[in-house]
Amino acid sequence: MKPNTLIILLALLCILFTNNNAVAQLSVTGKVKDNKTSPLANCNALLLLPKDSSLLKGTICNTDGLFNLQNISPGSYLLALSHTGFENQYIPFTLNKENTVYDAGTITLLPTQQNLKEVTVVSKKPLFEQKIDRMVVNVKSSITSAGSTVLDVLQKSPGVIVNRQDGSISMSGKDGVQVMINGKMNYMPASALITMLDGMSANNVEKIELITTPPAKYDAGGNAGYINIVLVQNPNQGLNGSYAVSMGAWYGTFPSANFDFNYRKKKLNFYGSLAASRLAQLQTANLYRKIQNGNKITETYINTERDPSQLNFNVRFGIDYQLSSRTTVGVLVAGYNNKWHMTAFNSSSTFINSVKDTGIGISNEETNHWKHSMANINLQHTTAAGAEISVNADYLDYSNYNPTDYTNNYYNGSGHFLETSNLQSSKKTNIKIIPVQFDYRKKLSNKLEIEAGAKGVFSKFTNNVLVAELEQGTWKPDADFTGNYLLKENIGAAYASASITASE
Repeated sequence: MKPNTLIILLALLCILFTNNNAVAQLSVTGKVKDNKTSPLANCNALLLLPKDSSLLKGTICNTDGLFNLQNISPGSYLLALSHTGFENQYIPFTLNKENTVYDAGTITLLPTQQNLKEVTVVSKKPLFEQKIDRMVVNVKSSITSAGSTVLDVLQKSPGVIVNRQDGSISMSGKDGVQVMINGKMNYMPASALITMLDGMSANNVEKIELITTPPAKYDAGGNAGYINIVLVQNPNQGLNGSYAVSMGAWYGTFPSANFDFNYRKKKLNFYGSLAASRLAQLQTANLYRKIQNGNKITETYINTERDPSQLNFNVRFGIDYQLSSRTTVGVLVAGYNNKWHMTAFNSSSTFINSVKDTGIGISNEETNHWKHSMANINLQHTTAAGAEISVNADYLDYSNYNPTDYTNNYYNGSGHFLETSNLQSSKKTNIKIIPVQFDYRKKLSNKLEIEAGAKGVFSKFTNNVLVAELEQGTWKPDADFTGNYLLKENIGAAYASASITASE
Protein backbone atom coordinates (compact mmCIF):
# COMPACT_ATOMS: atom_id res chain seq x y z
CA MET A 1 0.00 0.00 0.00
CA LYS A 2 1.39 3.39 -0.97
CA PRO A 3 1.99 5.64 2.07
CA ASN A 4 1.12 8.72 -0.02
CA THR A 5 -2.34 7.32 -0.71
CA LEU A 6 -3.06 6.79 2.98
CA ILE A 7 -1.81 10.29 3.81
CA ILE A 8 -4.03 11.87 1.14
CA LEU A 9 -7.08 9.88 2.27
CA LEU A 10 -6.53 10.83 5.89
CA ALA A 11 -5.99 14.47 4.94
CA LEU A 12 -9.25 14.50 2.98
CA LEU A 13 -11.19 13.09 5.92
CA CYS A 14 -9.58 15.46 8.42
CA ILE A 15 -10.33 18.49 6.25
CA LEU A 16 -13.94 17.38 5.74
CA PHE A 17 -14.57 16.81 9.44
CA THR A 18 -12.75 19.99 10.43
CA ASN A 19 -14.77 22.16 8.06
CA ASN A 20 -18.09 20.48 8.89
CA ASN A 21 -17.61 21.27 12.57
CA ALA A 22 -16.27 24.78 12.09
CA VAL A 23 -19.71 26.46 12.19
CA ALA A 24 -20.08 28.71 15.22
CA GLN A 25 -22.27 27.19 17.93
CA LEU A 26 -24.46 29.63 19.86
CA SER A 27 -26.85 29.43 22.83
CA VAL A 28 -30.22 30.79 23.96
CA THR A 29 -31.02 31.60 27.58
CA GLY A 30 -33.95 33.06 29.48
CA LYS A 31 -36.17 32.90 32.54
CA VAL A 32 -39.86 31.99 32.77
CA LYS A 33 -42.26 33.15 35.51
CA ASP A 34 -46.00 33.26 36.08
CA ASN A 35 -48.17 36.36 36.41
CA LYS A 36 -47.40 36.44 40.15
CA THR A 37 -43.63 36.71 39.41
CA SER A 38 -42.97 33.19 40.72
CA PRO A 39 -40.50 31.04 38.69
CA LEU A 40 -42.11 28.34 36.55
CA ALA A 41 -40.07 25.18 37.15
CA ASN A 42 -40.24 22.36 34.57
CA CYS A 43 -41.50 24.71 31.87
CA ASN A 44 -40.83 23.37 28.35
CA ALA A 45 -38.52 25.58 26.24
CA LEU A 46 -38.52 24.42 22.62
CA LEU A 47 -36.51 25.70 19.65
CA LEU A 48 -38.57 25.58 16.43
CA LEU A 49 -38.04 26.42 12.77
CA PRO A 50 -40.38 29.29 11.81
CA LYS A 51 -41.31 27.91 8.38
CA ASP A 52 -42.88 24.65 9.60
CA SER A 53 -42.60 24.70 13.44
CA SER A 54 -40.44 21.56 13.34
CA LEU A 55 -38.58 20.86 16.59
CA LEU A 56 -34.81 21.35 16.59
CA LYS A 57 -33.95 21.19 20.28
CA GLY A 58 -35.65 21.36 23.65
CA THR A 59 -35.07 21.58 27.38
CA ILE A 60 -36.94 22.30 30.60
CA CYS A 61 -36.57 25.16 33.09
CA ASN A 62 -34.90 24.49 36.44
CA THR A 63 -36.40 25.34 39.83
CA ASP A 64 -35.53 29.01 39.27
CA GLY A 65 -37.33 29.06 35.90
CA LEU A 66 -34.04 29.33 33.98
CA PHE A 67 -33.39 27.56 30.67
CA ASN A 68 -30.35 27.24 28.40
CA LEU A 69 -30.38 25.85 24.85
CA GLN A 70 -26.85 25.19 23.58
CA ASN A 71 -25.01 24.21 20.39
CA ILE A 72 -27.25 26.17 18.02
CA SER A 73 -26.16 27.28 14.54
CA PRO A 74 -26.78 30.86 13.30
CA GLY A 75 -30.23 31.45 11.79
CA SER A 76 -33.83 32.51 12.43
CA TYR A 77 -35.82 30.55 15.02
CA LEU A 78 -39.00 30.43 17.07
CA LEU A 79 -38.81 29.97 20.84
CA ALA A 80 -41.88 28.15 22.20
CA LEU A 81 -42.57 28.18 25.96
CA SER A 82 -45.30 26.01 27.50
CA HIS A 83 -46.45 24.80 30.91
CA THR A 84 -49.56 22.95 32.05
CA GLY A 85 -52.27 25.43 33.03
CA PHE A 86 -50.67 28.34 31.18
CA GLU A 87 -51.00 29.87 27.73
CA ASN A 88 -48.22 29.01 25.29
CA GLN A 89 -45.94 31.84 24.19
CA TYR A 90 -43.90 32.07 20.97
CA ILE A 91 -40.94 34.42 20.50
CA PRO A 92 -39.25 34.85 17.08
CA PHE A 93 -35.56 35.75 17.09
CA THR A 94 -32.38 35.56 15.00
CA LEU A 95 -28.93 34.34 15.98
CA ASN A 96 -25.74 35.51 14.29
CA LYS A 97 -22.03 34.96 14.73
CA GLU A 98 -21.52 38.34 16.39
CA ASN A 99 -23.78 37.48 19.36
CA THR A 100 -22.79 34.09 20.77
CA VAL A 101 -25.60 34.16 23.38
CA TYR A 102 -29.18 35.31 22.84
CA ASP A 103 -30.86 36.30 26.11
CA ALA A 104 -34.64 36.14 25.81
CA GLY A 105 -34.94 37.90 29.17
CA THR A 106 -37.77 37.19 31.61
CA ILE A 107 -40.90 35.78 29.96
CA THR A 108 -44.25 35.79 31.75
CA LEU A 109 -46.79 33.04 31.01
CA LEU A 110 -50.44 33.83 31.73
CA PRO A 111 -52.88 31.28 33.20
CA THR A 112 -55.17 29.51 30.75
CA GLN A 113 -58.58 31.18 30.51
CA GLN A 114 -61.50 28.92 31.47
CA ASN A 115 -65.22 29.16 30.76
CA LEU A 116 -66.97 27.92 33.90
CA LYS A 117 -70.37 27.62 32.16
CA GLU A 118 -69.18 24.75 30.03
CA VAL A 119 -65.95 23.09 31.09
CA THR A 120 -64.17 20.58 28.86
CA VAL A 121 -61.18 18.86 30.44
CA VAL A 122 -58.47 18.02 27.93
CA SER A 123 -55.34 16.26 29.14
CA LYS A 124 -52.18 16.66 27.08
CA LYS A 125 -48.77 15.59 28.25
CA PRO A 126 -45.90 18.06 27.80
CA LEU A 127 -43.08 17.00 25.51
CA PHE A 128 -40.62 16.90 28.45
CA GLU A 129 -41.47 15.79 32.00
CA GLN A 130 -38.96 15.93 34.86
CA LYS A 131 -39.21 13.08 37.39
CA ILE A 132 -37.10 12.47 40.50
CA ASP A 133 -34.57 10.17 38.81
CA ARG A 134 -35.28 10.68 35.11
CA MET A 135 -36.59 12.92 32.37
CA VAL A 136 -39.46 11.61 30.24
CA VAL A 137 -39.81 12.57 26.57
CA ASN A 138 -43.46 11.99 25.59
CA VAL A 139 -42.92 11.10 21.94
CA LYS A 140 -46.46 9.91 21.22
CA SER A 141 -48.06 13.20 22.31
CA SER A 142 -45.73 15.34 20.18
CA ILE A 143 -46.84 16.11 16.63
CA THR A 144 -43.32 17.35 15.87
CA SER A 145 -42.06 13.75 16.19
CA ALA A 146 -44.31 12.42 13.41
CA GLY A 147 -42.28 10.99 10.56
CA SER A 148 -39.05 11.23 12.56
CA THR A 149 -36.80 8.44 13.75
CA VAL A 150 -35.94 7.63 17.37
CA LEU A 151 -32.43 8.95 16.74
CA ASP A 152 -33.89 12.28 15.57
CA VAL A 153 -35.91 12.55 18.81
CA LEU A 154 -32.86 11.75 20.94
CA GLN A 155 -30.83 14.44 19.20
CA LYS A 156 -33.47 17.00 20.21
CA SER A 157 -33.72 15.80 23.83
CA PRO A 158 -32.16 17.81 26.70
CA GLY A 159 -28.66 16.72 27.68
CA VAL A 160 -28.36 14.08 24.94
CA ILE A 161 -25.63 14.36 22.31
CA VAL A 162 -25.57 11.94 19.37
CA ASN A 163 -22.29 11.71 17.46
CA ARG A 164 -23.02 9.97 14.18
CA GLN A 165 -19.36 10.12 13.12
CA ASP A 166 -18.00 7.90 15.90
CA GLY A 167 -21.32 6.15 16.65
CA SER A 168 -21.70 7.28 20.26
CA ILE A 169 -24.45 8.65 22.51
CA SER A 170 -23.64 10.75 25.56
CA MET A 171 -25.93 12.15 28.24
CA SER A 172 -25.16 15.03 30.61
CA GLY A 173 -21.63 15.15 29.17
CA LYS A 174 -20.87 11.48 29.92
CA ASP A 175 -20.13 8.76 27.37
CA GLY A 176 -21.08 5.10 27.77
CA VAL A 177 -24.88 5.50 27.90
CA GLN A 178 -26.77 2.19 27.94
CA VAL A 179 -29.92 1.83 25.85
CA MET A 180 -32.92 -0.32 26.75
CA ILE A 181 -36.14 -1.15 24.90
CA ASN A 182 -39.17 -1.69 27.15
CA GLY A 183 -36.83 -2.01 30.11
CA LYS A 184 -34.72 -4.76 28.48
CA MET A 185 -31.02 -4.11 27.96
CA ASN A 186 -29.74 -3.74 24.40
CA TYR A 187 -26.32 -5.38 24.00
CA MET A 188 -25.52 -4.36 20.42
CA PRO A 189 -22.35 -2.40 19.53
CA ALA A 190 -22.57 1.39 19.51
CA SER A 191 -22.36 1.71 15.72
CA ALA A 192 -25.10 -0.89 15.25
CA LEU A 193 -27.24 0.84 17.86
CA ILE A 194 -26.99 4.17 16.03
CA THR A 195 -28.01 2.42 12.79
CA MET A 196 -30.97 0.70 14.46
CA LEU A 197 -32.29 3.88 16.14
CA ASP A 198 -31.90 5.76 12.85
CA GLY A 199 -34.19 3.18 11.22
CA MET A 200 -36.77 2.97 14.06
CA SER A 201 -39.85 5.10 13.49
CA ALA A 202 -40.82 7.47 16.31
CA ASN A 203 -44.47 6.64 15.56
CA ASN A 204 -43.94 3.28 17.30
CA VAL A 205 -42.63 4.89 20.50
CA GLU A 206 -44.78 5.90 23.47
CA LYS A 207 -42.04 7.67 25.42
CA ILE A 208 -38.29 7.81 26.03
CA GLU A 209 -36.94 7.83 29.58
CA LEU A 210 -33.58 9.54 30.17
CA ILE A 211 -32.48 7.92 33.44
CA THR A 212 -29.62 9.81 35.08
CA THR A 213 -29.85 8.05 38.47
CA PRO A 214 -30.45 4.36 37.68
CA PRO A 215 -31.62 1.91 40.37
CA ALA A 216 -29.37 -0.92 41.60
CA LYS A 217 -30.91 -3.58 39.34
CA TYR A 218 -29.35 -2.02 36.23
CA ASP A 219 -25.84 -2.92 35.06
CA ALA A 220 -22.96 -1.07 36.73
CA GLY A 221 -21.59 -0.35 33.23
CA GLY A 222 -24.29 2.28 32.79
CA ASN A 223 -22.66 4.84 35.08
CA ALA A 224 -23.31 7.51 32.44
CA GLY A 225 -27.04 6.79 32.58
CA TYR A 226 -29.69 4.79 30.75
CA ILE A 227 -32.05 5.55 27.91
CA ASN A 228 -35.22 3.45 28.03
CA ILE A 229 -37.32 3.42 24.83
CA VAL A 230 -40.91 2.46 25.67
CA LEU A 231 -42.81 1.20 22.63
CA VAL A 232 -46.52 1.72 22.03
CA GLN A 233 -48.81 -0.84 23.65
CA ASN A 234 -52.59 -0.97 23.55
CA PRO A 235 -54.48 -2.38 26.56
CA ASN A 236 -57.88 -2.43 24.82
CA GLN A 237 -59.68 -5.66 24.01
CA GLY A 238 -59.95 -6.84 20.42
CA LEU A 239 -57.83 -5.82 17.46
CA ASN A 240 -56.25 -2.38 17.46
CA GLY A 241 -53.58 -0.90 15.27
CA SER A 242 -52.19 2.14 13.54
CA TYR A 243 -50.12 2.98 10.51
CA ALA A 244 -48.17 5.97 9.25
CA VAL A 245 -46.69 6.91 5.89
CA SER A 246 -44.45 9.91 5.28
CA MET A 247 -42.36 11.33 2.47
CA GLY A 248 -39.63 13.94 2.49
CA ALA A 249 -37.50 15.36 -0.30
CA TRP A 250 -34.42 17.58 -0.39
CA TYR A 251 -31.68 16.63 -2.84
CA GLY A 252 -33.11 13.13 -2.48
CA THR A 253 -36.15 11.33 -1.08
CA PHE A 254 -36.94 10.08 2.42
CA PRO A 255 -39.96 7.75 2.34
CA SER A 256 -40.95 5.84 5.47
CA ALA A 257 -43.86 3.65 6.56
CA ASN A 258 -44.73 1.77 9.71
CA PHE A 259 -47.56 -0.41 10.99
CA ASP A 260 -48.22 -1.69 14.49
CA PHE A 261 -51.08 -3.79 15.90
CA ASN A 262 -52.28 -5.31 19.13
CA TYR A 263 -54.79 -8.14 19.55
CA ARG A 264 -56.02 -8.78 23.08
CA LYS A 265 -58.65 -11.33 24.05
CA LYS A 266 -59.12 -12.60 27.59
CA LYS A 267 -55.78 -14.11 28.67
CA LEU A 268 -54.03 -13.71 25.29
CA ASN A 269 -52.22 -10.66 23.95
CA PHE A 270 -50.57 -10.70 20.51
CA TYR A 271 -48.72 -7.65 19.21
CA GLY A 272 -46.27 -6.62 16.53
CA SER A 273 -44.86 -3.86 14.37
CA LEU A 274 -43.29 -3.42 10.94
CA ALA A 275 -41.31 -0.40 9.76
CA ALA A 276 -39.42 0.47 6.61
CA SER A 277 -37.60 3.60 5.50
CA ARG A 278 -35.13 4.76 2.90
CA LEU A 279 -32.89 7.79 3.23
CA ALA A 280 -31.12 9.05 0.10
CA GLN A 281 -29.58 12.50 -0.11
CA LEU A 282 -26.91 13.78 -2.47
CA GLN A 283 -24.04 15.47 -0.64
CA THR A 284 -21.48 17.85 -2.12
CA ALA A 285 -18.65 19.85 -0.60
CA ASN A 286 -16.11 22.31 -1.99
CA LEU A 287 -13.20 23.02 0.34
CA TYR A 288 -10.17 25.26 0.20
CA ARG A 289 -7.09 25.39 2.42
CA LYS A 290 -4.10 27.73 2.30
CA ILE A 291 -0.83 27.27 4.24
CA GLN A 292 2.04 29.76 4.11
CA ASN A 293 5.53 28.75 5.25
CA GLY A 294 7.98 31.55 4.56
CA ASN A 295 7.90 32.26 0.84
CA LYS A 296 6.14 28.98 0.08
CA ILE A 297 2.33 29.12 -0.25
CA THR A 298 0.54 25.78 -0.54
CA GLU A 299 -3.12 25.82 -1.61
CA THR A 300 -5.41 22.78 -1.74
CA TYR A 301 -8.77 22.57 -3.49
CA ILE A 302 -11.00 19.61 -2.65
CA ASN A 303 -14.30 18.66 -4.29
CA THR A 304 -16.45 15.87 -2.86
CA GLU A 305 -19.59 14.33 -4.37
CA ARG A 306 -21.31 11.61 -2.32
CA ASP A 307 -24.42 9.60 -3.22
CA PRO A 308 -25.40 7.62 -0.10
CA SER A 309 -28.58 5.66 0.58
CA GLN A 310 -29.78 3.86 3.69
CA LEU A 311 -32.49 1.18 3.61
CA ASN A 312 -33.99 0.11 6.94
CA PHE A 313 -36.37 -2.72 7.83
CA ASN A 314 -37.52 -3.41 11.40
CA VAL A 315 -39.86 -6.16 12.57
CA ARG A 316 -41.15 -7.15 16.01
CA PHE A 317 -43.71 -9.78 17.09
CA GLY A 318 -44.64 -10.92 20.57
CA ILE A 319 -47.22 -12.88 22.51
CA ASP A 320 -48.16 -12.77 26.20
CA TYR A 321 -50.34 -15.35 27.91
CA GLN A 322 -51.81 -15.08 31.38
CA LEU A 323 -51.42 -18.49 33.01
CA SER A 324 -53.24 -17.27 36.11
CA SER A 325 -54.25 -14.02 37.75
CA ARG A 326 -50.70 -13.70 39.13
CA THR A 327 -48.55 -15.32 36.40
CA THR A 328 -47.84 -14.20 32.84
CA VAL A 329 -45.44 -15.74 30.32
CA GLY A 330 -44.30 -14.03 27.14
CA VAL A 331 -42.29 -14.66 23.98
CA LEU A 332 -40.82 -11.98 21.73
CA VAL A 333 -38.95 -12.17 18.42
CA ALA A 334 -37.51 -9.17 16.62
CA GLY A 335 -34.93 -8.16 14.08
CA TYR A 336 -33.78 -5.58 11.62
CA ASN A 337 -31.97 -5.37 8.30
CA ASN A 338 -30.21 -2.03 7.75
CA LYS A 339 -28.08 -1.48 4.67
CA TRP A 340 -26.12 1.70 4.00
CA HIS A 341 -24.46 2.09 0.58
CA MET A 342 -22.51 4.94 -0.94
CA THR A 343 -20.67 5.81 -4.12
CA ALA A 344 -18.45 8.87 -4.02
CA PHE A 345 -15.91 10.80 -6.06
CA ASN A 346 -13.28 13.03 -4.45
CA SER A 347 -10.85 15.22 -6.36
CA SER A 348 -7.95 17.19 -4.92
CA SER A 349 -5.59 19.68 -6.55
CA THR A 350 -2.50 21.13 -4.86
CA PHE A 351 -0.87 24.42 -5.94
CA ILE A 352 2.50 25.71 -4.75
CA ASN A 353 3.00 29.44 -5.24
CA SER A 354 -0.01 29.48 -7.62
CA VAL A 355 1.48 26.73 -9.81
CA LYS A 356 -0.36 23.39 -9.90
CA ASP A 357 1.82 20.66 -8.44
CA THR A 358 -0.27 17.46 -8.19
CA GLY A 359 -3.81 16.17 -8.59
CA ILE A 360 -5.67 13.08 -7.45
CA GLY A 361 -9.11 11.62 -8.19
CA ILE A 362 -10.54 9.03 -5.80
CA SER A 363 -13.59 6.93 -6.64
CA ASN A 364 -14.85 4.79 -3.82
CA GLU A 365 -17.80 2.52 -3.10
CA GLU A 366 -18.75 1.47 0.43
CA THR A 367 -21.40 -0.75 2.02
CA ASN A 368 -22.22 -1.08 5.70
CA HIS A 369 -24.77 -3.86 6.19
CA TRP A 370 -26.08 -4.65 9.69
CA LYS A 371 -28.46 -7.54 10.43
CA HIS A 372 -29.91 -8.51 13.80
CA SER A 373 -32.24 -11.20 15.12
CA MET A 374 -33.31 -11.86 18.69
CA ALA A 375 -35.64 -14.05 20.75
CA ASN A 376 -36.81 -13.50 24.30
CA ILE A 377 -38.80 -15.55 26.79
CA ASN A 378 -39.99 -13.95 29.99
CA LEU A 379 -42.02 -14.80 33.07
CA GLN A 380 -43.67 -12.44 35.57
CA HIS A 381 -45.18 -13.81 38.77
CA THR A 382 -46.67 -12.18 41.85
CA THR A 383 -46.68 -14.34 44.95
CA ALA A 384 -49.56 -14.51 47.43
CA ALA A 385 -47.47 -12.39 49.79
CA GLY A 386 -47.18 -9.63 47.15
CA ALA A 387 -43.59 -10.23 46.02
CA GLU A 388 -42.86 -9.63 42.30
CA ILE A 389 -40.63 -12.15 40.49
CA SER A 390 -39.44 -11.81 36.90
CA VAL A 391 -37.24 -14.04 34.75
CA ASN A 392 -35.82 -13.05 31.34
CA ALA A 393 -33.72 -15.07 28.89
CA ASP A 394 -32.57 -13.69 25.52
CA TYR A 395 -30.67 -14.86 22.46
CA LEU A 396 -29.21 -12.09 20.29
CA ASP A 397 -27.31 -12.37 17.03
CA TYR A 398 -25.67 -9.47 15.17
CA SER A 399 -23.76 -9.54 11.89
CA ASN A 400 -22.03 -6.79 9.97
CA TYR A 401 -20.39 -6.70 6.54
CA ASN A 402 -18.49 -3.53 5.65
CA PRO A 403 -16.55 -3.64 2.32
CA THR A 404 -14.96 -0.54 0.76
CA ASP A 405 -13.23 -0.18 -2.62
CA TYR A 406 -10.97 2.71 -3.70
CA THR A 407 -9.71 3.58 -7.17
CA ASN A 408 -7.05 6.32 -7.04
CA ASN A 409 -5.86 8.14 -10.16
CA TYR A 410 -2.75 10.38 -9.88
CA TYR A 411 -1.90 13.35 -12.14
CA ASN A 412 1.04 15.74 -12.41
CA GLY A 413 0.87 19.52 -12.45
CA SER A 414 0.14 19.58 -16.19
CA GLY A 415 -2.86 17.26 -15.74
CA HIS A 416 -1.16 14.26 -17.37
CA PHE A 417 -2.13 10.88 -15.95
CA LEU A 418 0.62 9.19 -13.89
CA GLU A 419 -0.73 5.95 -12.40
CA THR A 420 -3.69 4.16 -10.84
CA SER A 421 -3.85 2.25 -7.57
CA ASN A 422 -6.70 0.07 -6.33
CA LEU A 423 -7.29 -0.55 -2.64
CA GLN A 424 -9.94 -2.47 -0.77
CA SER A 425 -10.83 -3.01 2.86
CA SER A 426 -13.52 -5.15 4.44
CA LYS A 427 -14.77 -6.16 7.86
CA LYS A 428 -16.96 -9.14 8.75
CA THR A 429 -18.28 -9.16 12.29
CA ASN A 430 -20.54 -11.57 14.13
CA ILE A 431 -21.72 -11.19 17.73
CA LYS A 432 -23.76 -13.70 19.72
CA ILE A 433 -25.04 -12.80 23.20
CA ILE A 434 -27.14 -14.80 25.69
CA PRO A 435 -28.29 -12.76 28.73
CA VAL A 436 -30.25 -14.43 31.56
CA GLN A 437 -31.71 -12.36 34.38
CA PHE A 438 -33.71 -12.97 37.59
CA ASP A 439 -35.28 -10.14 39.64
CA TYR A 440 -37.14 -10.13 42.96
CA ARG A 441 -39.04 -7.20 44.46
CA LYS A 442 -41.00 -7.06 47.72
CA LYS A 443 -42.66 -4.21 49.60
CA LEU A 444 -42.27 -5.11 53.27
CA SER A 445 -44.19 -2.08 54.55
CA ASN A 446 -45.39 1.34 53.48
CA LYS A 447 -41.86 2.67 54.08
CA LEU A 448 -39.59 -0.27 53.24
CA GLU A 449 -39.04 -2.00 49.88
CA ILE A 450 -36.30 -4.46 48.91
CA GLU A 451 -34.98 -5.61 45.52
CA ALA A 452 -32.55 -8.39 44.64
CA GLY A 453 -31.48 -10.23 41.53
CA ALA A 454 -28.85 -12.12 39.58
CA LYS A 455 -27.68 -11.94 35.99
CA GLY A 456 -25.43 -13.82 33.60
CA VAL A 457 -24.25 -12.72 30.13
CA PHE A 458 -22.52 -15.15 27.76
CA SER A 459 -21.09 -13.67 24.56
CA LYS A 460 -18.96 -14.59 21.54
CA PHE A 461 -17.40 -12.09 19.15
CA THR A 462 -15.61 -12.72 15.83
CA ASN A 463 -14.11 -10.02 13.63
CA ASN A 464 -12.30 -10.61 10.33
CA VAL A 465 -10.52 -7.57 8.87
CA LEU A 466 -8.89 -7.32 5.43
CA VAL A 467 -6.89 -4.52 3.78
CA ALA A 468 -5.44 -5.32 0.34
CA GLU A 469 -3.96 -3.64 -2.76
CA LEU A 470 -4.28 -4.77 -6.36
CA GLU A 471 -0.85 -5.62 -7.77
CA GLN A 472 -0.52 -7.14 -11.26
CA GLY A 473 -4.11 -8.34 -11.22
CA THR A 474 -3.87 -10.00 -7.77
CA TRP A 475 -5.17 -8.68 -4.47
CA LYS A 476 -2.35 -8.76 -1.92
CA PRO A 477 -3.36 -8.37 1.76
CA ASP A 478 -1.45 -5.97 3.97
CA ALA A 479 -0.31 -8.01 6.97
CA ASP A 480 -0.20 -4.94 9.23
CA PHE A 481 -3.95 -4.30 8.82
CA THR A 482 -5.33 -7.80 8.20
CA GLY A 483 -6.34 -10.28 10.88
CA ASN A 484 -8.98 -12.59 12.35
CA TYR A 485 -10.10 -12.09 15.94
CA LEU A 486 -12.13 -14.18 18.39
CA LEU A 487 -13.36 -13.12 21.83
CA LYS A 488 -15.44 -15.10 24.34
CA GLU A 489 -16.70 -13.53 27.53
CA ASN A 490 -18.87 -14.76 30.41
CA ILE A 491 -20.03 -12.32 33.09
CA GLY A 492 -22.05 -12.97 36.24
CA ALA A 493 -23.44 -10.43 38.69
CA ALA A 494 -25.84 -10.09 41.62
CA TYR A 495 -27.39 -7.11 43.35
CA ALA A 496 -29.51 -6.20 46.36
CA SER A 497 -30.99 -2.87 47.42
CA ALA A 498 -33.40 -1.45 49.96
CA SER A 499 -35.52 1.66 49.72
CA ILE A 500 -36.68 3.39 52.90
CA THR A 501 -39.09 6.30 52.97
CA ALA A 502 -38.16 8.75 55.69
CA SER A 503 -40.82 9.88 58.14
CA GLU A 504 -42.27 13.31 57.53
